[in-house]
Amino acid sequence: MTAASSEVNRQRRKFALLTAGGVAILVGVLSLAGALDRLENTAYDQRFRWLARPELASREVVVIDFDNTSFANQGLLENVGRWPWRRNLYALLLYYLRQAPARGVGIDIIFAGADAHEGDDQTLAQMLGERPDTVLAFSLNRATREGAEEEPPELLRNAWAVRNTGCGFREQHTGADLPLVGLSQRARALGSVTMVPDADGVLRRAPLLFRYRSSYYPSFALALAAPFLAGSNGTPAPASGGQHSAPRPAEQPRAEFGCGGTLLVGESPIPVEGTFGLTGIYWYGPESPVRSVERGGGNRERASDEVFRHYPVWQIYDSAVALVNQQEPPVPPAVFRDKIVVIGPSAAGTGDNRATPFSPTTAGVEVQATLISNVLEGHFVRPAGDPWTLLAIALLAVATSAVVWRFDDWRIYTGLALVLAAAFLAGNYALFHAWRVSLAQVAPLAAAGLAYTAGNLTRYLTEGREKRRYRATLVKYVAPQLVEAIMANPRMAGLHNDKLDLTVLFSDVRGFTSLSEKIPVNELVATLNEFLNAMVEVIFRNGGTLDKFVGDCVMAIWGAPVHQANHAELAARTALEMQAALERLNQGWKEQGRPELKIGVGINTGEMIFGNIGSERRMDFTVIGDNVNLASRLESATKELKASIVLSESTYERIAPLVTVRDLGTIQVKGKDTPIHVYELLGMSGSVMSGSVMSGKE
Repeated sequence: MTAASSEVNRQRRKFALLTAGGVAILVGVLSLAGALDRLENTAYDQRFRWLARPELASREVVVIDFDNTSFANQGLLENVGRWPWRRNLYALLLYYLRQAPARGVGIDIIFAGADAHEGDDQTLAQMLGERPDTVLAFSLNRATREGAEEEPPELLRNAWAVRNTGCGFREQHTGADLPLVGLSQRARALGSVTMVPDADGVLRRAPLLFRYRSSYYPSFALALAAPFLAGSNGTPAPASGGQHSAPRPAEQPRAEFGCGGTLLVGESPIPVEGTFGLTGIYWYGPESPVRSVERGGGNRERASDEVFRHYPVWQIYDSAVALVNQQEPPVPPAVFRDKIVVIGPSAAGTGDNRATPFSPTTAGVEVQATLISNVLEGHFVRPAGDPWTLLAIALLAVATSAVVWRFDDWRIYTGLALVLAAAFLAGNYALFHAWRVSLAQVAPLAAAGLAYTAGNLTRYLTEGREKRRYRATLVKYVAPQLVEAIMANPRMAGLHNDKLDLTVLFSDVRGFTSLSEKIPVNELVATLNEFLNAMVEVIFRNGGTLDKFVGDCVMAIWGAPVHQANHAELAARTALEMQAALERLNQGWKEQGRPELKIGVGINTGEMIFGNIGSERRMDFTVIGDNVNLASRLESATKELKASIVLSESTYERIAPLVTVRDLGTIQVKGKDTPIHVYELLGMSGSVMSGSVMSGKE
């Protein structure tokens, strides 16, 4: 590697690092400032849609769904009235589930205020007392009510003992919408159904603990699932056949919330985001369809498109009525044995819909079932965190800048940049799919895109001007196809001082000096220009490099700056075509009454020094050496030898099978102590060239 190329590489490394550093800092600041959050959220949601895994959802969680078909069922509506339905329906459902028995029941409806039908609240309260495994819903808000400075006793009895290591929660709620006191007192627990959607309204994270005034309360999902977690101080449900499941714990439930991003419930760690207490919801798939159950078919396997089994409430109502009447129920209670049952509405118009990554109208009961499964199975999305995001930004920026500055061919570095981006995306999705770890996607890809763009722009500004000058110089000396090849990949051009195996051609007009004395200057110049244009066209057509003009003399080389394994053949073919082109010119000049020209051509092959040679003010790439001088001497000898094209022995040996020659014997040339064997080139033995003008194969 030459000093010049080393300096170029150093400059490129410097620009690559500067570009990568600037891009990484810019994108890192934008990411930390939240400027990319909207795009990151879109990419986050897309991962769920592309990597849906409904098979992971807990099979222990099922839903009794107040769906659209139930709202159209006249038999049900005649008994429960208009929405909100009579509360004796819930008492009947609890009676039915008691026969299974279910492991736990959660009713995702807030029973605020008294029921319009006298006696329904008492009936439901009585059934809650007989079925002490039921969790009721309440909600929290930040409204301040007069006379509500103290926490209501019916709520306070549901508070958790939370060991807080000094981090605190983001929000402290001051208002609550609670079920009737008589109902709250008989439920196993109350759980908050309050949700905290992101700024765009989509639910991606959810709090599992809430702070209300001075106490902590569980979410609806945590209250329902906590007794079944390892190490919980609630009494776990028996496997089957027990009278009740998960009765009210004798001790206050406990949890530990720390600054390290973990909520510890019993022995089960739940990842939460910093001091906000939000956990990433792992969405298993789109909302499950509600399917009616054929008689006796309640125990069928969960379908592939189902996350949770949804049973329409009208069928469960009919089954409960059949049990009361001592008839065979359409859906036997055993279907719900050892299940955690969530009761709630999904029908349009019930007002309990949430925007999720799968739909803007996911039913709240589906959200609660998902959270319960998350808690039971430990399925939570763990954010990788800002440090890993910044590292990914830096790595992609550096890697992309490196390939942009390392390779000259835009197709190569563009392809590699795309491979880097694709590899990052594949790793990102694999991380999410296998371990549910969410690493920022948009910011690192934005860094890669900016690094690519900035690298191209900087190259254009710093190297583009030099390349344009370089190209303008090349087109004067090198065949157009070679110019394109060199510009696409400058490394294929050996533009450095070196000793190379090349072929050089000299062509000179015979008797040009005497001719110049016989015709007007303008005619002489016009004739010479027309002649040289034709000769250069032939040289370029055969992949030659025009070294220089010396008056009427043309000097051309093959094999540099681009390697050509068949350089001797190309030079020989060029010489023959130059003679043919001159014949055509002479015919035209003869018709115009202008003098004809004759040329002599000398060709030699061997080692020559190819390099940037000249003065500080002007330098050109050319060839020098004894073999160059020999070619010039051969051209001078053509007149004496009465031959148009003279080949040296070294050239002839390279192309002997391809050419027809006349052996001229040996001659003594100036500068050589020993005679040189030479040949006159008469023609090519075949009409097809053995290699292309840019052949690189030996």
